[in-house]
Amino acid sequence: MGSATHERFVVGRYMVCEPIASGSIATVHLGRLLGPTGFSRTVLVKRLHARLSAQPAFTTVLLEEARLAARVRHPNVVSTLDVVEHEGEYLLVTEHVLGETLASLLAAVRRERVLMPLPILGSIMSGVLQALHAAHETADDSGQKLGIVHQDVSPHSILVGVDGMARIEDFGLAKASLRLRGSISELMTDKYAYMAPEQLTSSEVDRRADVFALSAVLWEALTGKRLFAGTNLADVTRAVRGAPIEPPSVESPELPAAIDAVVLCGLERDLTRRYPTANAMAIDVERAMPIATQRQVAEWMERLVGDSLRDRAQKLAEFESSSEALVVPAERSPSQAPLAQATARGPQVLLWIGVASIVLCTLVLVAWIAIPRHPVSSPEAAISGAGPAAPASATAPSRASASASSPASAEAESSEDLVFSTPAASVGSTKPSGSALGKHAGQDGGTPKRLYLRD
Repeated sequence: MGSATHERFVVGRYMVCEPIASGSIATVHLGRLLGPTGFSRTVLVKRLHARLSAQPAFTTVLLEEARLAARVRHPNVVSTLDVVEHEGEYLLVTEHVLGETLASLLAAVRRERVLMPLPILGSIMSGVLQALHAAHETADDSGQKLGIVHQDVSPHSILVGVDGMARIEDFGLAKASLRLRGSISELMTDKYAYMAPEQLTSSEVDRRADVFALSAVLWEALTGKRLFAGTNLADVTRAVRGAPIEPPSVESPELPAAIDAVVLCGLERDLTRRYPTANAMAIDVERAMPIATQRQVAEWMERLVGDSLRDRAQKLAEFESSSEALVVPAERSPSQAPLAQATARGPQVLLWIGVASIVLCTLVLVAWIAIPRHPVSSPEAAISGAGPAAPASATAPSRASASASSPASAEAESSEDLVFSTPAASVGSTKPSGSALGKHAGQDGGTPKRLYLRD
């Protein structure tokens, strides 16, 4: 694949370009999906570290989970497009979304010594919960649920786009990485702070683990503090298993009791008392919290991190412009080979067609001369001797029947292969209540204050 990480290289239909981030599992690159007639699209390519690609326990699970993740179709899910292998390394290809992770947004509001506005947070939580529910409900071709669980819901896996829509990403990576706890767990201490207690003791978890994780994220966003903190992995896992869980209003007294109830229900360690589905939690979130529209979320992001977003948008435009002239040489398919050969022999074919035409015309002329002719005595005789007109051929199909009998083309989605998908169109959010959007919070230099949307 090349030793220089900044080199651009082509794998199949993808051009892998500059790295933009690196983590414990993969290096993230910008990429381009290239096709014929100048088609191209920016994608994100996660290039797994070589030490992980070399471990069958990791790659086997990764490939299976990626196949499942490719089936998830929801506007609030970052689509998994493909997994490709090159020289022993695996690359996970997803759609590219320009935006900020929730982790970055929480860091930005902490720097401002404020808290995320409730309507903004409500919109983000509602979108992510709907995405998780769609993933949990994803079924195979027979209607059997696939049992997809994200298992790595955290502020880093929640992406808020410049369009104001919250999305969940990284389906498929978490389950694979958990197979390697002994080798990379120390690098993933932050991940364990959002895991459900049952994830620490059992290899089999269900959708309620994602509900717990997102509830821990919600608690953090409401208070400005991490719920399960610790200086090392042992401290964090100990806190997840048994540390007391206070309602968020202990840290943020202005929060209503209804929000406390939602958070505490999602954080129940007793599975029978936790929300059974992400959809059930979404219903309560939308009742307890004001929900901003996508436009309002986008405007808030512009005020908070607009400079950073504009800079990245400019760099993305330059990257796409520099990539437009590059194309991937298409491999000639078997059906194209005879066509190319026939084109090369074109002059010879035309010569033989001309000779055959001359011979055929000569034979027809000779046959016509040899036919005996009898004079016709009168026009009446000619008319009376004429036979009936030949009927139209019964075998010639009509235009209508030919059209009706041609089958409509359909794309079959295989459960074995990843499919290229285009993200669905954005959907609007529930309009927030006016009272929540009209308030402002001042800054006194002390504890973080709740910042509400401007009019």
